[in-house]
Amino acid sequence: MMQQPQSTNCGPAMLGTLLLCPMGRLRTWLCARPGTQCLDIAHVAHLVIEKGMEQHSRGAIASSDIRRFYDNVPVLSIAHFLISEGCCHALVCAILLIQLFPTVFLYLLGNVCKLNIRTAGCTTGSRLAGVFGQIIILDCVAQRNRHWIGKGFPTTISCLYVGTWIDNLFSFSMSLRHAIEILEDIELYIHTKWKLEIKTSSRCTLVCRGSPEQPSDPLRWPLQTTMNVLGHCLQNDGGIMSDWNSTKTVFWGCFWKNAGCTAAKHLPPSEKVRLLYRTVVAKVQWKLSRWPFQKTVAVELDKTQCRMTAFLLPCVRERDEALDSYCRRRLRNARNVCEKVGFWSELWCRRVTDWDAHDRRGAKYKHICASLVDYKHSQWLMHERSKWVPFDSENTRCSVLAGRTGTRCNVGRPQTRWEDGLKLATEVMKPHLFP
Repeated sequence: MMQQPQSTNCGPAMLGTLLLCPMGRLRTWLCARPGTQCLDIAHVAHLVIEKGMEQHSRGAIASSDIRRFYDNVPVLSIAHFLISEGCCHALVCAILLIQLFPTVFLYLLGNVCKLNIRTAGCTTGSRLAGVFGQIIILDCVAQRNRHWIGKGFPTTISCLYVGTWIDNLFSFSMSLRHAIEILEDIELYIHTKWKLEIKTSSRCTLVCRGSPEQPSDPLRWPLQTTMNVLGHCLQNDGGIMSDWNSTKTVFWGCFWKNAGCTAAKHLPPSEKVRLLYRTVVAKVQWKLSRWPFQKTVAVELDKTQCRMTAFLLPCVRERDEALDSYCRRRLRNARNVCEKVGFWSELWCRRVTDWDAHDRRGAKYKHICASLVDYKHSQWLMHERSKWVPFDSENTRCSVLAGRTGTRCNVGRPQTRWEDGLKLATEVMKPHLFP
């Protein structure tokens, strides 16, 4: 006889955690930790392109979204699946009560209407809906992963096949054809079992620059030079300039709506600077962890900080002072203030080094990011260069420590690799760590 469960204060977040506890396969599949999965997928996608560029441009990503996911989640089918997997009946009932029987009233022109009970769909943005999305993809991976053997992107411990964030699906491979086949297999499975469809306009593909591969159906799977991966703009050469240029536009838009707006005109300068950090910096902080540190973008980032700070600090022009002299003095004062509070490039360095430490800690859990970082690492690059560049070469552009390798296609300028950016960020941080 089942014991009557005690009443507890169990919210959607706790229910989602309990829901995934008996399903241990999810941990071995995603290896994600709370609050990091979104950036994990973007970082993995960046590393796939970067590592693929070093192997004759053999790296490909395919992406698609589930159509109207929150409206079409088959809650009852998921409940049956959870019970068949051994999940607690009381827990499943609690989930159904939260999602299918919410008390919602609609007030319109003095009239009150209570919404009826539904049998499909979830509350938009709820944490349980995100968990449901993981359950659907988990079931798909568990049933179909044997059909993907040999089609993924290799790492030091295993092959990488799929990444998912609620309704966003990504497949990774060394071949564009295989990446598309993985997503089409997922699409067929979730349509057959879960009655979900893929949004037609969301399909896109990305291959390493220099790759001759083309999709067999360009209208169905268009090939792009940049791909939006959960808000990150990913280039086909592993660079970050496209993401940085789009971020600059967001920077200034956020600045003029907050610290630089007319409503904040009468605030003290200290409050304006604080508002600048609470709004503008927050717009880029979540992207800095993925960007390999490089001096060119770091200088632009600091210049943007100084220009914004110059707009906020009071600086009176002298009567006989030339305009160009006044502008230089105002920027000089702003730079002095930025140096005291800390440049944004220093924040970038900390984010890069902290994210690398995050990856290294995940190595003991066989985290996919750690295995990708160690795959084809700097020692492998030195070994490949040594095959055709002498160790005693005086050429600084082509040596065992820098330059091209025999495995990289001769297209464009090599972008800053993750390990090189990490090394540079560590060197920049040293004077601040050891004054």
